[in-house]
Amino acid sequence: MVFAKRFIGLMVILLGLGARSYAQLPETVTWKPLIKMDKHLFPSYLIAGATMRFEDLGEYFIGEPKGMIGIKISSTYRFAKFKLEIRANEIADPTFIDFTLPHDKRREDFYVFPNINYRFLQLKSITQPIPVNVNFILYIDGKEESQQTETINVHSINDCPYQVINADSIITDMNWMFGAYVNENHPMIEEVLHEAVNTHMVDQFTDYALSSESNKDELFRQVLGVWTALYNRKITYSNTITPSLGTGKNISSQRVRFFDQALNSAQANCVDGSVMFASIFRRIGIEPFLVLVPDHCYMGFYTSTNKTAIYCLETTVIGKKNVSPSLVDSNTLKYFIGLYPKEVAEKNKDAIVSFAFALKVGQAKWTKDREKITEGNKNYLQIDIAKSRAEEGIIPISD
Repeated sequence: MVFAKRFIGLMVILLGLGARSYAQLPETVTWKPLIKMDKHLFPSYLIAGATMRFEDLGEYFIGEPKGMIGIKISSTYRFAKFKLEIRANEIADPTFIDFTLPHDKRREDFYVFPNINYRFLQLKSITQPIPVNVNFILYIDGKEESQQTETINVHSINDCPYQVINADSIITDMNWMFGAYVNENHPMIEEVLHEAVNTHMVDQFTDYALSSESNKDELFRQVLGVWTALYNRKITYSNTITPSLGTGKNISSQRVRFFDQALNSAQANCVDGSVMFASIFRRIGIEPFLVLVPDHCYMGFYTSTNKTAIYCLETTVIGKKNVSPSLVDSNTLKYFIGLYPKEVAEKNKDAIVSFAFALKVGQAKWTKDREKITEGNKNYLQIDIAKSRAEEGIIPISD
């Protein structure tokens, strides 16, 4: 009996110690900053995707699914109230997010990404890469736990990221970003339209009615007027595709000129030119799209409401002067010349011939590329500008 009492007493002591030991288990937290894209931040991406909505990323993700700056955190705290503060004074106002972690999932990793209060006007003004310090401050139950700082590379607004490879070698294609540089609201478009009217190849620009094939003549008068105005500006084709500096092997990006930059410099590469024409066409009510193929870009436009009637332009032809009429289909050239009085057609014949050649080359490429686009080949992409705005929430980038 004495032994039994001693045994029970010993068990009570041991259990008591065990319970007290568990209760006094130190409450700890482990966290570290996370910045996507290898600590590279692209203002173009932040602006173009500002209103995009991403799918929920699951129970281990807290905050903004498309967030770029956040933390990875695990904790043994039970029912603690956390607050994360992020400061990047050059590009954003202070940002806070309050959160809790499930008490039944202690020690498991969670990812917290607040919706950063970016200063978008400041981001738009960045024309060359700059380093920015990002300060992370973690609070637990109202008291500061610790701080950490990371330095990130903020890119020029002209830098367009189009592919990212993550740590697991998974490739994310972001080619849709090129469409964000199509900006039908750029004020310099009015200058081009005014110059187009002065060619007497078009009387005025009104929204083109796609519902009637009989409007085809008017559509081509407008398109030819735009082409001629840019042709007369002696815009040349630059085959230099400038990659963004310092992105490393996991991020592919390219510098894209804004409308005024291409116009004022009188030169454009394939992307610049395609974006420029797409911006003007969209302004005058002609719905454009971009075609991205390996190492090249050209553009097209729809001539029917169901978007089955398509014309494509090789915009780099704008830089070719004195194109021989023998390079284009005679019936096509006859049709374009026949749209105008004789004196107008004769005065602008070189521009008309170059347009016919651009159309011939563009149509040939489209015939070859559209099958791969339809098949879903990831190296071939058609970016419908209207669709990307309406369905995906892409915002045009303005300089």
